[in-house]
Amino acid sequence: MVKVAGYSMSPTLSPGDILIVSSARSIRHNEIGVFSVNNSDYTVKRYDHKGWRLICDNEVKQEVVVCVVKQVIRNISEKT
Repeated sequence: MVKVAGYSMSPTLSPGDILIVSSARSIRHNEIGVFSVNNSDYTVKRYDHKGWRLICDNEVKQEVVVCVVKQVIRNISEKT
């Protein structure tokens, strides 16, 4: 389980939301995953396969994490 902190994935995810995650070796375009950053920090972002980047859902923050995805740590299903 992972507890959401911050607003980068609002309105899809909110601070305090608990995510049930499972291990995955791959992730599909537009899925939300928990990714390792610098092998020490983790971030919850949406995966953009076409642009090979991690993006947030919060349009107000306009935060975009640009990096090379080497390995998916966890994968969650889209919130319904």
